[in-house]
Amino acid sequence: MVESSPQGDTRFVLKYERGIADGWSLGGAAFSLPFEDERRNYASLYLNASFLSFATQLDVAADIDGGGAGEMSVQGYFGPLNLFARHGQFLDFVSERVNQSVTDALKNASEVRADVVIPAGAGFYLLVTVEASHGHRESGLHELNLGNRISTAYERLSVTNTLQFDGRYGGDEQDSEIATGTFLLNYDLGLVGIRGEMNYDAHPERSVSNLLLTTDWDIEEDISARFVASHDLREEITGVTTGLNMRMGDFDIGATLGASDDGAYFAGLSLAISFGRDPWSGSLRTVRSRAAGQGTVAARVYVDENRNSQFDDGDQLLPNVGFVANRSKSKDLTDDNGTVVIDSLPVYRDIAFSVSRGSLEDPYMVPALDDLRIATRPGAVAMVDFPLVRTGEVDGTVYLAKEDAIEGLGGIQLELLNDRNEVMQTTRSEFDGFYLFELVPLGKYRVRLSPPQLNLLSLTAPADKEVVLINDEPVISGIDFTVSKSVER
Repeated sequence: MVESSPQGDTRFVLKYERGIADGWSLGGAAFSLPFEDERRNYASLYLNASFLSFATQLDVAADIDGGGAGEMSVQGYFGPLNLFARHGQFLDFVSERVNQSVTDALKNASEVRADVVIPAGAGFYLLVTVEASHGHRESGLHELNLGNRISTAYERLSVTNTLQFDGRYGGDEQDSEIATGTFLLNYDLGLVGIRGEMNYDAHPERSVSNLLLTTDWDIEEDISARFVASHDLREEITGVTTGLNMRMGDFDIGATLGASDDGAYFAGLSLAISFGRDPWSGSLRTVRSRAAGQGTVAARVYVDENRNSQFDDGDQLLPNVGFVANRSKSKDLTDDNGTVVIDSLPVYRDIAFSVSRGSLEDPYMVPALDDLRIATRPGAVAMVDFPLVRTGEVDGTVYLAKEDAIEGLGGIQLELLNDRNEVMQTTRSEFDGFYLFELVPLGKYRVRLSPPQLNLLSLTAPADKEVVLINDEPVISGIDFTVSKSVER
């Protein structure tokens, strides 16, 4: 519940989480963080639960020096709507995330957000976000924030309008209401991108405050240029800025020149490089991005030979495996030790992280886990394992025995059961009776025809057939079944 941003001071975080039931987990955490020229220590306990299409979290936290907080959040979808809601209660509780001042602490805070994609015809879609938040402080101050974002895109053009309302009522301050907005136009010309931006005031007065035109040019893979022209309508000041950025190995070098018609001129030269510790080897590494403010994931990929979801001495580490983060392929691949560190990830949000199946050389090798949801934080490295399991195939043909012939029978459902009598896969026979179970983890199984369907069609079938898939024989063929019409008595 306590979140932080990089301040250059030492921070300590200890977390533990354990699954207690299907879709339920219980966890605890301890934090030691610098805040307002002193060190504060926190402890928290949280419960996660998933049901239907919603995920919920109940979180309680305490400041060791006094004060506590409780928070509940719900996130999920209902039809086309993506929904999020959160409410927190605070008792003499201060932290970086909750509020920035110990002089007027929060009593409670609520937040709701809804996202929806609305078809608008002719291939157009409107992406609409509506959000609201309310905070109540000890002084009696009420803070109300309302936001709306509408965007659409057609081919290379995208249009976005954002409107924000901020109201402050009661307490020791005079009531105030301010509404501002931003209108954006983006056009992609391939190597050149053009963006127009208009900032405006909507309340209490209506006026345009600022205009900007930005052009980005990817000259080469590691060289880019930017030109920005701006005009401040309030101060009647026009300015231009141009910049060039080059990536040279592990360094980013940038040069900027700018001027405005009020007589201001400036020039800048930057050199950027980040250092970090490789969490797998412990060695120092260089990072081209500004790593301290970005999210980082350290991943390890191995073949889980005994399928216990833990890396053991007999498991094989896999090199040259890629990953997908929020549907975008990463350029980084695992090294000879099966490990990789991926930087430049967004922070303070969940990232869907998974192994790129296209990078696996063995088509029968598949991830043992679905996509992981990883919450990234600046300055922190999320270390995760991705076990892979070897799979195989089982195939055969379903025949129908007639009085004078045997022919393939299509549309028959077959089931693959494990040693606990659980149905692992189902499939149907093709028009000629052929069926196939794909990507079956190695092990011992039984194949059978669906009993309810056999009863419905008045068919009799032979007993279940056992199959064993091993490394040396991952494909089992010819598991055939011959059925016949039941004899009515």
